[in-house]
Amino acid sequence: ARYGHTATLLPSGQVLVAGGFNGSSGALASAELYDPATNTWSAAGSLTTARQNHTATQLPSGNVLVAGGFNGSSGALASAELYDPATNTWSAAGSLITARYVHTATLLPPGQVLVAGGKDTGYNALASAELYDPATNTWSAAGSLTTARYGHTATLLPSGQVLVAGGLISGNVLASAERYDPATNTWSAAGNLAIARDFHTATLLPSGQVLAAGGRDTGGNALASAELYDAAANAWSAATSLTTARYYHTATLLPSGQVLAAGGRDTSGNALASAELYDAATNTWSPAGSLITARAIHTATLLPSGQVLVAGGLDTGYNALASAERYDPATNTWSAAGNLAIARDSHTATLLPSGQVLVAGGDNHNSGNDLALASAKLYDPATNTWSPAASLTTARYGHTATLLSSGQVLAAGGYNGAALASAERYDPATNTWSAAGNLITARHYHTATRLPSGQVLVAGGSNGGALASAERYDPATNTWSAAGNLAIARDSHTATLLPSGQVLVAGGFNGSSGSLASAELYDPATNTWSAAASLTTARYVHTATLLPSGQILVAGGWNVSALAGAELYDPATNTWSAAASLTTARYVHTATLLPSGQVLVAGGRDTGGYVLASAELYYYPEVIFRDGFDMP
Repeated sequence: ARYGHTATLLPSGQVLVAGGFNGSSGALASAELYDPATNTWSAAGSLTTARQNHTATQLPSGNVLVAGGFNGSSGALASAELYDPATNTWSAAGSLITARYVHTATLLPPGQVLVAGGKDTGYNALASAELYDPATNTWSAAGSLTTARYGHTATLLPSGQVLVAGGLISGNVLASAERYDPATNTWSAAGNLAIARDFHTATLLPSGQVLAAGGRDTGGNALASAELYDAAANAWSAATSLTTARYYHTATLLPSGQVLAAGGRDTSGNALASAELYDAATNTWSPAGSLITARAIHTATLLPSGQVLVAGGLDTGYNALASAERYDPATNTWSAAGNLAIARDSHTATLLPSGQVLVAGGDNHNSGNDLALASAKLYDPATNTWSPAASLTTARYGHTATLLSSGQVLAAGGYNGAALASAERYDPATNTWSAAGNLITARHYHTATRLPSGQVLVAGGSNGGALASAERYDPATNTWSAAGNLAIARDSHTATLLPSGQVLVAGGFNGSSGSLASAELYDPATNTWSAAASLTTARYVHTATLLPSGQILVAGGWNVSALAGAELYDPATNTWSAAASLTTARYVHTATLLPSGQVLVAGGRDTGGYVLASAELYYYPEVIFRDGFDMP
């Protein structure tokens, strides 16, 4: 699953999808090929640098230039690389003069590529522009935009000049537009859009005019308005408005000359499934069916058949999508799918280095009775399908699964009629499970944390009662050793790796004491535990999320009833403080840090035990602009 990726039509008719972002694994280096003839996906090697919000441009040679982008650990990227379809390999393509992301890249008639604007690591809008020359594999300055911007569009005009329109600077949406002239390597004004907009689309029509559609206005509202740029008059005029206001959508010029606008978000941030067609001859929009899955920040690629491939993106809950679908202009319909085969809960899901997801074990409530599962499945985002993986040697649920530095997965403990001490490792290369020694103490509903050393800390859990013991697994020797004892026995707690390398264990359940407010710190260097400040509210089956600030957000959980309260732990001061409350009290939910710095809390149960479909976002004030997308 990915968004912030690129999709490029190759001379072969295949589509190269490269990089992007997946909340679980961050910026992606993986790439894959879609073959319209077989409607299947296959691997396309890996980028040398994981990146998102980059650009990809097909060169006259057939190679694809990927430039810039963002990587959470490195910030804005200056690196560039080339994909060779003939060898299915990637190689370096020199470095941009200025690191940038959410910029534009435009292939000029001589074969050079113009990169313009974007953001730097400090989230500042850039005015600089530069040219890539494939003949020398070098970059050179291309003057400066009159106005720094990102979230803009860039369109190659029939004259060979490039029209840049709209965008953002310092949170202000722009109405200005400008043109780049390759002959003089200079920029000049190109009039003003009637309505300032960003994250809109711009499409060159057969008439030579440019259709700018949708986007957001200065108030952050989705726009339905559209306008036309006439290069000869260097002026803008109104076009008929979209039937649905949208931004982060795609616009694709069809062989018929019509433009397909698909998906995007509305003013409330909801992903849209609607699509519509613009007919330049009549200056009208008409319905184009509905996407199977509502999505935004996806890609859309016109295939040689005239169909359009829409891939990935984000749903309303800001979850990355793996699904892809095709639009057929002949029937005005969309097609595609993919479902998990076996219902299960209390399982584990682990993102593998390949980009696949390993779902293992779990509980299938067969006729109301618990049934531990040994089955495992692999989800392939490339095909949006599930396939069998080798079964666990021991059926289990309530276990942990930890991705090791080797790329293997450690499944430890769990329950199958009794707490389990067994552990096993899954090797994606051979699709096999092998023994990983036995835990010193059988346990389930414990935590497992990979330490900076590569070892795994397992703490607490239950075995007929809450456990205080902890132990460490060493992948190098495939053995377990004691890791001291928690001061208070607990299960259903959280364990979070801090930037310092210590592990914060918070809350949980102790049969005699009930819900716990206590917290403690594990120091891998000394293999010891020490007290941390207590939570303001005792809780268990809650979530704990490490924020970009280094603080820990603890949310929800159970204490006599479902909790809506949330709180923040500051490792620097060893203190807890109140955070905004959830809108819905919940427990056994999930919490996921999004690239925006927000935390998505989803599902769970309420006080009555009813399963919740609602989801909500936590906005952390220190993160407003992040990874190229500004969130309200």
